Amino acid sequence: MADLVVVTGAQGALGRAVVAELARRTPEVVALDRSKPQQKLAGVHALQVDLTDRRAVHEAWGRIDELGDTRALVNIAGGYFPGSLADVTEEDLAAATEINVATALWTSQAAAPRLAKHGGAIVNVGSRSAVTGLDPVAYSLSKAAVVRLTGLVAEQLKSSRVRVNAVMPALLDTPANRAVIPDRAMAKAVPVEDVAKVIAFLCSEEAWPINGAIIPVYGFA
Repeated sequence: MADLVVVTGAQGALGRAVVAELARRTPEVVALDRSKPQQKLAGVHALQVDLTDRRAVHEAWGRIDELGDTRALVNIAGGYFPGSLADVTEEDLAAATEINVATALWTSQAAAPRLAKHGGAIVNVGSRSAVTGLDPVAYSLSKAAVVRLTGLVAEQLKSSRVRVNAVMPALLDTPANRAVIPDRAMAKAVPVEDVAKVIAFLCSEEAWPINGAIIPVYGFA
């Protein structure tokens, strides 16, 4: 069966860049997103799934198993939630946790036994907000949980030779950011294509010694 790399949040700016980069390096990519699939690249299988729903995620992996063997998982699915300490609400915290943490947790849970058969990699996407800065509270807390999840899963799966790492972007060069952030600040933004190359490397066998790492991809921002 084909070796697969599974990418969540595949319809976002970073997700599309990662899918495109992986499609150039690996035979088969599975693109997961809650939106209607739009991927049209050769070797890319697009599946629509609610990644916050544990049962739906495990059912999706039943379909993925029919396509091939999962050898790597990239967890990009997530969302940004504004709000200072004074402004954050229960709804903000619940939504940030569900979209940023639960998606990575359920997909890692589903992928882990598949990866453990042959070894492989999980790459999560955190944020510089998880460790520093004056960023929104709910968003930063949820991304900090993703960082901790990375370390927990890395420890639990290392005996199966499954590597688990996270990249930590700061400001990314995306259309959405360009629409609201001044040009002077955007001049320091990191192109999503460059972050995609780091993620693709972490999925590869060349990155086998790297496990439990939290890797800044801030550029010079």
